[in-house]
Amino acid sequence: MRRLPLRSRRLAPAPNNPTYDATTNTLTFHAGGPTSLSFVVTATNDNLVDSGETIVASLTGALITEGTATIATPTATSTITDIDAAVSFAVTVNAAGTSISEENTSDNAATFTVAMSGGTLAAGNSASVVLSLGGTATEGVDYSPALDAAVAAAITALGAGANNPTYDATTNTLTFHAGGPTSLSFVVTATNDNLVDSGETIVASLTGALITEGTATIATPTATSTITDIDAAVSFAVTVNAAGTSISEENTSDNAATFTVAMSGGTLAAGNSASVVLSLGGTATEGVDYSPALDAAVAAAITALGAGCQQSDL
Repeated sequence: MRRLPLRSRRLAPAPNNPTYDATTNTLTFHAGGPTSLSFVVTATNDNLVDSGETIVASLTGALITEGTATIATPTATSTITDIDAAVSFAVTVNAAGTSISEENTSDNAATFTVAMSGGTLAAGNSASVVLSLGGTATEGVDYSPALDAAVAAAITALGAGANNPTYDATTNTLTFHAGGPTSLSFVVTATNDNLVDSGETIVASLTGALITEGTATIATPTATSTITDIDAAVSFAVTVNAAGTSISEENTSDNAATFTVAMSGGTLAAGNSASVVLSLGGTATEGVDYSPALDAAVAAAITALGAGCQQSDL
């Protein structure tokens, strides 16, 4: 008798095993065969927030060829649980931070807050979002600290906590964890420079929302802080009146020169001032070849302006 190779041998189904008609969903048990059949279904891991769904196996239409058939336990239920959550991210800036000052140290900081709302993160679940700082202001030049340092400082300020938010500086990804805070606030401060650049913006942006189990969206993707300053670009010039370009020692109608120091360019805002050093030189001797001396001449000119004008130190 020829023996078949092992790989070609097939075990025929037992003749008395239960049979199943998929057309009518009818399971039939046979004489001499098993009296029970167990089958398995497995939950599918999706990202839908649908914990509590049920699988109910039901029996109906009991029949027997000879005798009576009844149903003692018509149903059995399995409940599917999951940790899916539907979360949403938003970034905001505090009211005072919508407009910050370069010069005023009591009003030079903006606090940005990244908040996660919606479903609660269960153990094993986490949600993340990519954070960036853009706008017309330059990080590390017009404001500080840089984003990575600002976020790191904010997380440190939370204190010890295994579930605190984490931040990946390589990808600028901020991740919130189950059982931890659902928001993080970080602060940037305007840098006081001498550039005429009022109106530069710091724009915090959110992209790439993700969640391990569930769905993550972005409700408020940007928040903006505007940096104001009182910087001005001014220029000084000194001139002498036409008649004063040549004056006479003897002719009293033509013996005076009027020098004018003028500032032009930007307007000085409250809190700003500009100065220049003034001197009188040449070959003529102050107080000998002409009078009054510089200090007295300037003081008289300021006095002549009348009350309400601020005298500068010379």
